[in-house]
Amino acid sequence: MTRTQSPQRAAGVAPGGGTFLSAIKLTHVYLVAWVMWFGAFLLTASEPYSGQSLRAILVVGGGILAVFAGLAIFEPKQAPKQQPLSSGALVRMRLCALAGMGLGALGVLFRGVDWFVIRGIGIGGDMMANREALLNSSGPLSIVAAGLIPFTIVAPVLNGIARRQGLPMVFPVSSVLLALIGPLMAIAVGSRSSLLFMAIMYMFCALLFFRPSARLLTGAVMGALALFAVSTIVFVGRADEMGMDIRYSARYSVYTQMVPTQPHVLDILDSAPPAIAHTVFGAISVAQYLCHGVFEATYIVDNFGERHHSDGLYTFEYAAKVANMLPLVDIDMSTLAGINPRQGAFATLFGNFFIDFGDYAPLACFVFGLCAALVRARAVAGDWLIAPLYVVVASQVAMSIVTDPFCTAAMIYWDMGLLAFWIAARAFVFSHEPLRISRWRPA
Repeated sequence: MTRTQSPQRAAGVAPGGGTFLSAIKLTHVYLVAWVMWFGAFLLTASEPYSGQSLRAILVVGGGILAVFAGLAIFEPKQAPKQQPLSSGALVRMRLCALAGMGLGALGVLFRGVDWFVIRGIGIGGDMMANREALLNSSGPLSIVAAGLIPFTIVAPVLNGIARRQGLPMVFPVSSVLLALIGPLMAIAVGSRSSLLFMAIMYMFCALLFFRPSARLLTGAVMGALALFAVSTIVFVGRADEMGMDIRYSARYSVYTQMVPTQPHVLDILDSAPPAIAHTVFGAISVAQYLCHGVFEATYIVDNFGERHHSDGLYTFEYAAKVANMLPLVDIDMSTLAGINPRQGAFATLFGNFFIDFGDYAPLACFVFGLCAALVRARAVAGDWLIAPLYVVVASQVAMSIVTDPFCTAAMIYWDMGLLAFWIAARAFVFSHEPLRISRWRPA
């Protein structure tokens, strides 16, 4: 229900982001992600591929530590004393939330036209054929849609903060429903990574809306079970479409080459009733999916050979595609062909940065952590308008140990779009008064 209050009460409000923005640190997010990674690894009970050289261990291990160091270095120790926002600034922030909804709706519309009309993707159809259609063709409309889709999260994030402050929200139900269209589209193409990214983002949004409670914990558990069920359906469905049953997939899928399925699990899959076999297959497949990327990264370091490093083009491929739309820009994307010795297998942030920067990959990992920490510092200082970008960055930190947080699900578009939103929205909100930042404080 939308809360209302008089402009007099709204005047002079000091923003407070609630539990997530003010209390949960990115270093905590990163460490919890690693705890879950180890839990997934223990579930596989596997004997994985491990780096065959000291170089692989140093590059990947150094990258892991470098991300944490970057996240920790700018962690705010104390928020500065700041002035509250005026009622005029709050009104303009609500207009920014409305603008975000409008741009996000345009993005959903453009993506629907691009996917279902131009490319012929079918809801409930062959997931592999749908993915093939997405990989083999793209155009300006698809890039514009990808740039606008991130705005779907603007209104839910700002509404979450407003709710915790007792301020009016902007079409709260409609904004959430609009944001949920993204995961539904991801199911149509069988994208597990997109589903996982969005599940993490919406978990952080829930922490903005609601204080920690038994009800929130129950909702999180139910959401995790639903995500597991959908992931299992996607795994089984994609195996069926490729002509493989779950027993074959458990032995020979791309993930099992780095994290092999153990014999006792294969025995269960071979002999158990279908319901039990599918459940076990789903659990093991999700666990392998979550933890195999780190071992992929060490494999890439060991087997990259004499290939030339791509100096950032591999990780930021989607940004290069946007740049190629500009006059006088012609970036040669053909150099990426075959550059990854395990093309199509996720290799985390650490492996992809090695493809780009070689032995300087840990330095790039440090810069990634540093940039994420700067976004957090701005949010903790009280900048409401950077909160949508912060939610996305926190999700990328969590996912960096599973897959590349920029290429996968084209998340670089979320970074660019929400950074542009923050710059434009701040200029608009504070166009008639001195630039101010108000302290985040728990409501």
